[in-house]
Amino acid sequence: MHVVDDAPNAPLRAGDPTNRDAGRVVETFAMLDDVEVSRRVEKLYAVRSDVNRFLTPAFLCTPDTDETRCLSDGCVSGIAEAYVRADVIERRVASFSGCEPPLDESERLLRFLATRPGFELRPIRDWKDPHSYRYPLLDALREFEMDSRTWLVALQKRQFIEPAGDVIDRVRHCRACASTHLNYVDLCPACSSLQITTAPFLHCFGCGYVAEERSFEGLGGRSCPKCSRILRHIGIDYDRALQNFSCSDCNVSFSDPKIAARCLNCSRECDPANLNVRDVRTWKLSRAGRSAARLGARLTKADSSLRSIVSDRQFADLVAWAQRTRQRYKEVQFGLLCVRVTAGEPKLEAELDLEFSNAFRQRVRETVRGSEVVGEGSDESILIFCPHSNPASLASVRQRIAALGGATDANRAGPVKIHVNTIHSNDIPAGEHPEDVLDYVFRQQT
Repeated sequence: MHVVDDAPNAPLRAGDPTNRDAGRVVETFAMLDDVEVSRRVEKLYAVRSDVNRFLTPAFLCTPDTDETRCLSDGCVSGIAEAYVRADVIERRVASFSGCEPPLDESERLLRFLATRPGFELRPIRDWKDPHSYRYPLLDALREFEMDSRTWLVALQKRQFIEPAGDVIDRVRHCRACASTHLNYVDLCPACSSLQITTAPFLHCFGCGYVAEERSFEGLGGRSCPKCSRILRHIGIDYDRALQNFSCSDCNVSFSDPKIAARCLNCSRECDPANLNVRDVRTWKLSRAGRSAARLGARLTKADSSLRSIVSDRQFADLVAWAQRTRQRYKEVQFGLLCVRVTAGEPKLEAELDLEFSNAFRQRVRETVRGSEVVGEGSDESILIFCPHSNPASLASVRQRIAALGGATDANRAGPVKIHVNTIHSNDIPAGEHPEDVLDYVFRQQT
Protein backbone atom coordinates (compact mmCIF):
# COMPACT_ATOMS: atom_id res chain seq x y z
CA MET A 1 0.00 0.00 0.00
CA HIS A 2 1.13 3.56 -0.65
CA VAL A 3 0.17 6.84 0.87
CA VAL A 4 0.43 9.78 -1.48
CA ASP A 5 0.56 13.18 0.17
CA ASP A 6 2.72 16.25 -0.05
CA ALA A 7 5.79 14.12 0.59
CA PRO A 8 7.17 11.51 -1.82
CA ASN A 9 5.41 8.13 -1.93
CA ALA A 10 6.42 5.94 0.96
CA PRO A 11 5.37 2.26 0.99
CA LEU A 12 4.10 0.84 4.26
CA ARG A 13 5.90 -2.27 5.45
CA ALA A 14 4.04 -5.54 5.88
CA GLY A 15 4.52 -5.32 9.62
CA ASP A 16 2.88 -1.92 9.88
CA PRO A 17 -0.15 -2.25 12.22
CA THR A 18 -2.30 -0.25 9.81
CA ASN A 19 -1.50 -2.57 6.93
CA ARG A 20 -4.00 -5.32 7.72
CA ASP A 21 -3.52 -7.28 4.53
CA ALA A 22 -0.02 -7.15 3.06
CA GLY A 23 -1.11 -9.30 0.14
CA ARG A 24 -3.33 -6.57 -1.25
CA VAL A 25 -1.91 -3.55 -3.04
CA VAL A 26 -4.00 -0.38 -2.97
CA GLU A 27 -2.77 3.15 -3.52
CA THR A 28 -4.54 5.31 -0.95
CA PHE A 29 -4.36 9.08 -1.20
CA ALA A 30 -4.27 11.00 2.07
CA MET A 31 -4.66 14.71 1.42
CA LEU A 32 -3.04 16.49 4.35
CA ASP A 33 -4.34 19.71 5.85
CA ASP A 34 -1.17 21.61 5.01
CA VAL A 35 -1.45 20.84 1.28
CA GLU A 36 -2.85 23.75 -0.72
CA VAL A 37 -6.31 23.27 -2.16
CA SER A 38 -5.06 23.76 -5.71
CA ARG A 39 -2.53 20.97 -5.16
CA ARG A 40 -5.26 18.65 -3.91
CA VAL A 41 -7.41 19.31 -6.96
CA GLU A 42 -4.40 18.82 -9.24
CA LYS A 43 -3.56 15.47 -7.67
CA LEU A 44 -7.13 14.25 -7.79
CA TYR A 45 -7.48 15.15 -11.46
CA ALA A 46 -4.17 13.41 -12.18
CA VAL A 47 -5.25 10.09 -10.69
CA ARG A 48 -8.81 10.12 -12.09
CA SER A 49 -7.59 10.93 -15.59
CA ASP A 50 -4.99 8.13 -15.54
CA VAL A 51 -6.44 5.08 -17.34
CA ASN A 52 -4.37 2.80 -15.10
CA ARG A 53 -5.15 4.46 -11.77
CA PHE A 54 -8.63 5.96 -12.10
CA LEU A 55 -10.09 3.38 -9.67
CA THR A 56 -7.55 4.22 -6.96
CA PRO A 57 -9.21 5.22 -3.65
CA ALA A 58 -8.55 8.84 -2.77
CA PHE A 59 -9.42 10.38 0.59
CA LEU A 60 -9.38 13.80 2.23
CA CYS A 61 -8.40 14.57 5.78
CA THR A 62 -10.73 17.57 5.90
CA PRO A 63 -13.45 18.75 3.52
CA ASP A 64 -12.49 21.84 1.57
CA THR A 65 -14.05 22.49 -1.85
CA ASP A 66 -16.95 21.03 -3.79
CA GLU A 67 -14.52 20.03 -6.53
CA THR A 68 -12.38 17.84 -4.29
CA ARG A 69 -15.51 16.23 -2.82
CA CYS A 70 -16.66 15.27 -6.32
CA LEU A 71 -13.33 13.64 -7.17
CA SER A 72 -12.45 11.95 -3.88
CA ASP A 73 -13.90 9.06 -1.90
CA GLY A 74 -14.75 11.26 1.07
CA CYS A 75 -13.10 12.30 4.30
CA VAL A 76 -11.32 10.06 6.81
CA SER A 77 -10.37 10.69 10.40
CA GLY A 78 -6.96 9.10 9.99
CA ILE A 79 -4.79 6.65 8.10
CA ALA A 80 -6.37 3.61 9.82
CA GLU A 81 -9.84 4.51 8.53
CA ALA A 82 -8.38 5.20 5.09
CA TYR A 83 -7.00 1.65 4.88
CA VAL A 84 -10.28 0.09 5.99
CA ARG A 85 -12.33 2.04 3.46
CA ALA A 86 -9.76 1.52 0.73
CA ASP A 87 -9.90 -2.23 1.32
CA VAL A 88 -13.68 -2.22 0.76
CA ILE A 89 -13.22 -0.43 -2.57
CA GLU A 90 -10.38 -2.72 -3.54
CA ARG A 91 -12.52 -5.79 -2.97
CA ARG A 92 -15.08 -4.41 -5.37
CA VAL A 93 -12.38 -3.57 -7.89
CA ALA A 94 -11.06 -7.13 -7.57
CA SER A 95 -14.55 -8.49 -8.32
CA PHE A 96 -14.15 -7.15 -11.87
CA SER A 97 -10.87 -9.00 -12.42
CA GLY A 98 -12.58 -11.52 -14.71
CA CYS A 99 -14.31 -8.86 -16.80
CA GLU A 100 -12.99 -7.26 -19.94
CA PRO A 101 -11.00 -4.08 -19.25
CA PRO A 102 -12.88 -0.84 -19.96
CA LEU A 103 -12.07 0.50 -23.41
CA ASP A 104 -13.49 4.00 -23.38
CA GLU A 105 -14.51 6.84 -21.10
CA SER A 106 -18.07 5.61 -20.57
CA GLU A 107 -16.93 2.15 -19.50
CA ARG A 108 -14.37 3.65 -17.10
CA LEU A 109 -17.05 5.86 -15.59
CA LEU A 110 -19.44 2.93 -15.13
CA ARG A 111 -16.68 0.81 -13.62
CA PHE A 112 -15.78 3.63 -11.23
CA LEU A 113 -19.38 4.06 -10.05
CA ALA A 114 -19.93 0.30 -9.76
CA THR A 115 -16.98 -0.07 -7.40
CA ARG A 116 -18.35 2.69 -5.16
CA PRO A 117 -22.02 2.00 -4.27
CA GLY A 118 -23.72 5.19 -3.23
CA PHE A 119 -21.27 7.42 -5.10
CA GLU A 120 -23.06 10.20 -6.95
CA LEU A 121 -22.14 12.35 -9.93
CA ARG A 122 -22.38 15.80 -8.40
CA PRO A 123 -22.19 19.08 -10.31
CA ILE A 124 -20.45 22.24 -9.17
CA ARG A 125 -21.23 25.83 -10.16
CA ASP A 126 -18.52 27.41 -12.31
CA TRP A 127 -19.05 30.80 -13.93
CA LYS A 128 -16.14 30.14 -16.31
CA ASP A 129 -17.87 27.10 -17.78
CA PRO A 130 -20.16 27.88 -20.77
CA HIS A 131 -22.92 25.81 -19.13
CA SER A 132 -22.48 27.39 -15.65
CA TYR A 133 -22.32 23.91 -14.08
CA ARG A 134 -19.89 21.09 -14.67
CA TYR A 135 -19.22 17.59 -13.35
CA PRO A 136 -15.58 17.30 -12.20
CA LEU A 137 -15.51 13.49 -12.43
CA LEU A 138 -16.67 13.60 -16.04
CA ASP A 139 -14.08 16.26 -16.82
CA ALA A 140 -11.35 14.07 -15.34
CA LEU A 141 -12.36 10.87 -17.15
CA ARG A 142 -13.16 12.18 -20.61
CA GLU A 143 -10.52 12.25 -23.33
CA PHE A 144 -12.57 13.41 -26.32
CA GLU A 145 -13.78 16.78 -27.55
CA MET A 146 -17.45 16.26 -26.69
CA ASP A 147 -18.37 18.33 -23.65
CA SER A 148 -19.48 16.73 -20.39
CA ARG A 149 -23.09 17.84 -20.77
CA THR A 150 -23.42 16.05 -24.10
CA TRP A 151 -21.79 12.97 -22.59
CA LEU A 152 -24.23 13.09 -19.68
CA VAL A 153 -27.19 13.23 -22.07
CA ALA A 154 -25.83 10.19 -23.92
CA LEU A 155 -25.56 8.25 -20.64
CA GLN A 156 -29.15 9.18 -19.79
CA LYS A 157 -30.45 8.02 -23.16
CA ARG A 158 -28.81 4.63 -22.68
CA GLN A 159 -30.30 4.51 -19.15
CA PHE A 160 -26.90 3.93 -17.53
CA ILE A 161 -27.57 6.64 -14.93
CA GLU A 162 -30.67 7.81 -13.08
CA PRO A 163 -31.55 10.83 -10.90
CA ALA A 164 -30.18 10.62 -7.37
CA GLY A 165 -32.24 13.40 -5.82
CA ASP A 166 -34.12 16.62 -6.39
CA VAL A 167 -33.31 19.19 -9.04
CA ILE A 168 -30.44 21.43 -7.89
CA ASP A 169 -30.97 24.24 -10.37
CA ARG A 170 -32.63 25.03 -13.68
CA VAL A 171 -30.60 26.88 -16.31
CA ARG A 172 -31.39 28.34 -19.70
CA HIS A 173 -29.16 27.80 -22.71
CA CYS A 174 -28.71 29.68 -25.95
CA ARG A 175 -30.40 27.80 -28.79
CA ALA A 176 -27.47 28.49 -31.09
CA CYS A 177 -24.39 27.62 -29.01
CA ALA A 178 -25.87 26.15 -25.77
CA SER A 179 -24.09 28.74 -23.62
CA THR A 180 -25.74 29.87 -20.38
CA HIS A 181 -23.91 33.20 -20.39
CA LEU A 182 -26.91 35.33 -21.31
CA ASN A 183 -27.75 38.99 -20.84
CA TYR A 184 -31.39 40.01 -20.52
CA VAL A 185 -32.12 43.49 -21.92
CA ASP A 186 -35.23 45.72 -21.95
CA LEU A 187 -36.31 46.87 -25.42
CA CYS A 188 -39.02 49.02 -26.89
CA PRO A 189 -41.98 46.76 -27.79
CA ALA A 190 -42.74 48.89 -30.87
CA CYS A 191 -39.34 49.26 -32.55
CA SER A 192 -37.06 46.98 -30.43
CA SER A 193 -34.79 49.90 -29.69
CA LEU A 194 -32.54 49.84 -26.68
CA GLN A 195 -32.94 53.62 -26.25
CA ILE A 196 -35.67 53.60 -23.60
CA THR A 197 -35.90 55.60 -20.41
CA THR A 198 -38.03 55.40 -17.31
CA ALA A 199 -40.06 58.35 -16.03
CA PRO A 200 -43.33 58.91 -14.10
CA PHE A 201 -46.43 59.42 -16.32
CA LEU A 202 -49.68 61.25 -15.49
CA HIS A 203 -53.20 60.67 -16.79
CA CYS A 204 -55.58 63.63 -17.10
CA PHE A 205 -59.20 62.70 -16.17
CA GLY A 206 -60.59 65.61 -18.20
CA CYS A 207 -59.37 64.63 -21.67
CA GLY A 208 -57.58 61.33 -21.06
CA TYR A 209 -54.22 62.69 -22.12
CA VAL A 210 -51.21 60.63 -20.95
CA ALA A 211 -47.66 61.96 -20.97
CA GLU A 212 -44.56 62.29 -18.83
CA GLU A 213 -45.03 64.17 -15.61
CA ARG A 214 -42.64 66.93 -16.64
CA SER A 215 -44.94 67.95 -19.52
CA PHE A 216 -47.72 68.73 -16.97
CA GLU A 217 -45.53 71.12 -14.98
CA GLY A 218 -45.95 74.89 -15.64
CA LEU A 219 -45.40 78.24 -13.99
CA GLY A 220 -48.87 78.21 -12.50
CA GLY A 221 -48.62 74.72 -11.16
CA ARG A 222 -49.65 71.37 -12.58
CA SER A 223 -52.00 71.50 -15.57
CA CYS A 224 -52.86 69.37 -18.61
CA PRO A 225 -50.92 70.52 -21.70
CA LYS A 226 -53.76 69.37 -23.96
CA CYS A 227 -56.97 70.70 -22.32
CA SER A 228 -55.33 73.23 -19.91
CA ARG A 229 -57.28 71.81 -16.97
CA ILE A 230 -55.72 72.58 -13.58
CA LEU A 231 -54.75 69.36 -11.86
CA ARG A 232 -54.93 69.88 -8.11
CA HIS A 233 -56.02 66.59 -6.54
CA ILE A 234 -54.68 63.17 -7.45
CA GLY A 235 -57.50 60.66 -7.81
CA ILE A 236 -59.98 63.44 -8.67
CA ASP A 237 -58.31 65.51 -11.40
CA TYR A 238 -55.61 63.04 -12.46
CA ASP A 239 -53.77 59.91 -11.48
CA ARG A 240 -50.47 58.24 -12.22
CA ALA A 241 -50.57 56.28 -15.47
CA LEU A 242 -49.42 52.68 -15.83
CA GLN A 243 -46.92 53.72 -18.45
CA ASN A 244 -43.47 54.48 -17.06
CA PHE A 245 -41.24 53.83 -20.10
CA SER A 246 -40.68 55.93 -23.19
CA CYS A 247 -38.64 55.29 -26.33
CA SER A 248 -36.51 58.13 -27.66
CA ASP A 249 -36.42 56.59 -31.15
CA CYS A 250 -40.13 56.20 -31.84
CA ASN A 251 -41.61 58.34 -28.98
CA VAL A 252 -43.90 55.50 -27.84
CA SER A 253 -44.74 55.22 -24.15
CA PHE A 254 -45.41 51.83 -22.57
CA SER A 255 -45.65 50.11 -19.24
CA ASP A 256 -43.86 46.82 -19.94
CA PRO A 257 -40.74 46.63 -22.12
CA LYS A 258 -39.96 43.69 -24.35
CA ILE A 259 -37.37 41.37 -22.79
CA ALA A 260 -34.74 39.84 -25.05
CA ALA A 261 -32.00 37.34 -24.20
CA ARG A 262 -28.65 38.07 -25.80
CA CYS A 263 -25.97 35.40 -25.76
CA LEU A 264 -22.62 36.78 -24.63
CA ASN A 265 -20.86 33.97 -26.46
CA CYS A 266 -22.32 34.08 -29.98
CA SER A 267 -24.35 37.36 -29.83
CA ARG A 268 -27.55 35.53 -30.80
CA GLU A 269 -30.73 37.29 -29.61
CA CYS A 270 -34.01 35.53 -28.92
CA ASP A 271 -37.13 35.55 -26.79
CA PRO A 272 -36.45 34.10 -23.31
CA ALA A 273 -39.43 31.78 -23.82
CA ASN A 274 -37.54 30.15 -26.70
CA LEU A 275 -34.38 29.34 -24.73
CA ASN A 276 -33.52 25.72 -24.04
CA VAL A 277 -34.24 24.89 -20.40
CA ARG A 278 -32.34 22.10 -18.64
CA ASP A 279 -32.40 20.79 -15.10
CA VAL A 280 -29.16 20.45 -13.15
CA ARG A 281 -29.16 17.48 -10.80
CA THR A 282 -27.12 14.74 -9.17
CA TRP A 283 -26.93 11.32 -10.84
CA LYS A 284 -26.22 7.77 -9.74
CA LEU A 285 -25.56 4.44 -11.44
CA SER A 286 -28.69 2.61 -12.59
CA ARG A 287 -29.28 -1.13 -12.69
CA ALA A 288 -28.60 -1.11 -16.42
CA GLY A 289 -25.40 0.81 -15.69
CA ARG A 290 -24.26 -1.86 -13.23
CA SER A 291 -24.79 -4.53 -15.88
CA ALA A 292 -22.91 -2.45 -18.44
CA ALA A 293 -20.04 -2.01 -15.96
CA ARG A 294 -19.50 -5.78 -16.02
CA LEU A 295 -20.37 -6.56 -19.61
CA GLY A 296 -18.95 -3.41 -21.11
CA ALA A 297 -21.14 -0.53 -22.28
CA ARG A 298 -20.55 -1.52 -25.89
CA LEU A 299 -22.18 -4.94 -25.27
CA THR A 300 -25.49 -3.48 -24.15
CA LYS A 301 -26.38 -2.06 -27.56
CA ALA A 302 -29.44 -3.54 -29.24
CA ASP A 303 -27.38 -4.99 -32.09
CA SER A 304 -24.97 -6.89 -29.85
CA SER A 305 -24.90 -10.64 -30.28
CA LEU A 306 -26.43 -12.93 -27.66
CA ARG A 307 -23.87 -14.46 -25.33
CA SER A 308 -24.10 -16.92 -22.43
CA ILE A 309 -23.93 -13.91 -20.08
CA VAL A 310 -26.28 -11.11 -21.07
CA SER A 311 -27.48 -7.80 -19.69
CA ASP A 312 -30.77 -7.41 -17.84
CA ARG A 313 -32.38 -5.83 -20.90
CA GLN A 314 -31.32 -8.69 -23.14
CA PHE A 315 -32.49 -11.23 -20.57
CA ALA A 316 -35.95 -9.61 -20.40
CA ASP A 317 -36.12 -9.62 -24.22
CA LEU A 318 -35.22 -13.32 -24.21
CA VAL A 319 -38.03 -14.09 -21.76
CA ALA A 320 -40.49 -12.08 -23.88
CA TRP A 321 -39.42 -14.02 -27.00
CA ALA A 322 -39.86 -17.35 -25.19
CA GLN A 323 -43.35 -16.32 -24.02
CA ARG A 324 -44.41 -15.37 -27.55
CA THR A 325 -43.04 -18.63 -28.92
CA ARG A 326 -44.92 -20.63 -26.29
CA GLN A 327 -48.19 -18.89 -27.14
CA ARG A 328 -47.90 -20.26 -30.68
CA TYR A 329 -46.23 -23.58 -29.95
CA LYS A 330 -47.65 -25.02 -26.74
CA GLU A 331 -45.01 -27.75 -26.57
CA VAL A 332 -42.30 -25.15 -25.94
CA GLN A 333 -41.24 -25.13 -22.28
CA PHE A 334 -38.71 -23.11 -20.34
CA GLY A 335 -37.81 -22.24 -16.79
CA LEU A 336 -36.42 -19.24 -14.92
CA LEU A 337 -34.24 -19.19 -11.83
CA CYS A 338 -33.21 -16.31 -9.61
CA VAL A 339 -30.25 -17.06 -7.35
CA ARG A 340 -29.65 -14.72 -4.41
CA VAL A 341 -26.89 -14.75 -1.81
CA THR A 342 -27.44 -13.15 1.58
CA ALA A 343 -25.42 -13.12 4.78
CA GLY A 344 -26.52 -15.22 7.69
CA GLU A 345 -25.59 -12.35 9.99
CA PRO A 346 -26.50 -8.69 9.23
CA LYS A 347 -23.07 -7.42 10.27
CA LEU A 348 -21.45 -9.49 7.50
CA GLU A 349 -23.65 -8.05 4.78
CA ALA A 350 -21.16 -5.45 3.53
CA GLU A 351 -17.47 -6.17 2.91
CA LEU A 352 -17.34 -9.91 3.60
CA ASP A 353 -20.24 -10.86 1.38
CA LEU A 354 -18.92 -9.00 -1.64
CA GLU A 355 -15.96 -11.32 -2.08
CA PHE A 356 -18.05 -14.43 -1.49
CA SER A 357 -20.83 -13.21 -3.77
CA ASN A 358 -18.44 -12.74 -6.69
CA ALA A 359 -16.84 -16.15 -6.13
CA PHE A 360 -20.28 -17.73 -6.04
CA ARG A 361 -21.37 -15.92 -9.21
CA GLN A 362 -18.32 -17.28 -11.00
CA ARG A 363 -19.11 -20.83 -9.86
CA VAL A 364 -22.68 -20.48 -11.14
CA ARG A 365 -21.48 -19.34 -14.56
CA GLU A 366 -19.09 -22.27 -14.74
CA THR A 367 -21.81 -24.73 -13.74
CA VAL A 368 -24.60 -23.79 -16.16
CA ARG A 369 -24.84 -25.73 -19.42
CA GLY A 370 -24.08 -24.14 -22.76
CA SER A 371 -27.78 -23.95 -23.62
CA GLU A 372 -28.62 -22.03 -20.44
CA VAL A 373 -28.33 -18.25 -20.41
CA VAL A 374 -27.15 -16.28 -17.40
CA GLY A 375 -28.40 -12.74 -16.82
CA GLU A 376 -26.12 -10.23 -15.17
CA GLY A 377 -28.67 -9.35 -12.46
CA SER A 378 -27.15 -7.31 -9.62
CA ASP A 379 -24.54 -7.72 -6.90
CA GLU A 380 -27.04 -9.80 -4.94
CA SER A 381 -28.80 -11.83 -7.65
CA ILE A 382 -28.20 -13.97 -10.74
CA LEU A 383 -30.84 -14.78 -13.36
CA ILE A 384 -30.80 -18.05 -15.34
CA PHE A 385 -32.91 -18.99 -18.38
CA CYS A 386 -33.33 -22.73 -18.98
CA PRO A 387 -34.77 -23.49 -22.45
CA HIS A 388 -36.62 -26.77 -23.20
CA SER A 389 -36.93 -27.56 -19.49
CA ASN A 390 -39.81 -29.43 -17.91
CA PRO A 391 -40.62 -28.98 -14.20
CA ALA A 392 -38.48 -32.00 -13.24
CA SER A 393 -35.38 -30.78 -15.08
CA LEU A 394 -35.87 -27.28 -13.64
CA ALA A 395 -35.89 -28.78 -10.15
CA SER A 396 -32.68 -30.62 -11.01
CA VAL A 397 -31.00 -27.36 -12.03
CA ARG A 398 -32.22 -25.78 -8.81
CA GLN A 399 -30.57 -28.52 -6.72
CA ARG A 400 -27.37 -28.24 -8.74
CA ILE A 401 -27.14 -24.48 -8.10
CA ALA A 402 -28.04 -24.76 -4.42
CA ALA A 403 -25.28 -27.35 -3.93
CA LEU A 404 -22.70 -24.76 -4.96
CA GLY A 405 -23.23 -22.86 -1.73
CA GLY A 406 -21.48 -25.41 0.44
CA ALA A 407 -18.50 -25.73 -1.90
CA THR A 408 -17.98 -21.99 -2.19
CA ASP A 409 -18.51 -21.46 1.54
CA ALA A 410 -15.48 -23.52 2.59
CA ASN A 411 -13.28 -20.49 3.28
CA ARG A 412 -16.11 -18.29 4.42
CA ALA A 413 -15.77 -16.46 7.74
CA GLY A 414 -19.49 -16.58 8.53
CA PRO A 415 -22.71 -18.30 7.45
CA VAL A 416 -24.48 -17.49 4.19
CA LYS A 417 -27.90 -18.25 2.76
CA ILE A 418 -28.48 -19.34 -0.82
CA HIS A 419 -31.96 -18.57 -2.18
CA VAL A 420 -32.94 -20.23 -5.46
CA ASN A 421 -36.36 -19.13 -6.74
CA THR A 422 -37.87 -20.77 -9.80
CA ILE A 423 -40.86 -20.46 -12.09
CA HIS A 424 -41.81 -22.75 -14.98
CA SER A 425 -43.49 -21.62 -18.18
CA ASN A 426 -46.55 -23.73 -17.23
CA ASP A 427 -47.09 -21.38 -14.27
CA ILE A 428 -46.78 -18.10 -16.21
CA PRO A 429 -50.19 -16.65 -17.21
CA ALA A 430 -50.60 -15.93 -20.91
CA GLY A 431 -49.78 -12.34 -21.80
CA GLU A 432 -47.87 -11.69 -18.57
CA HIS A 433 -45.30 -8.92 -19.00
CA PRO A 434 -41.72 -10.27 -18.78
CA GLU A 435 -40.73 -7.61 -16.24
CA ASP A 436 -43.55 -8.80 -13.97
CA VAL A 437 -42.42 -12.40 -14.39
CA LEU A 438 -38.85 -11.52 -13.40
CA ASP A 439 -40.07 -9.45 -10.48
CA TYR A 440 -42.17 -12.39 -9.28
CA VAL A 441 -39.33 -14.92 -9.46
CA PHE A 442 -37.04 -12.47 -7.67
CA ARG A 443 -39.46 -11.83 -4.81
CA GLN A 444 -40.49 -15.42 -4.21
CA GLN A 445 -40.03 -16.62 -0.65
CA THR A 446 -37.75 -19.64 -0.37
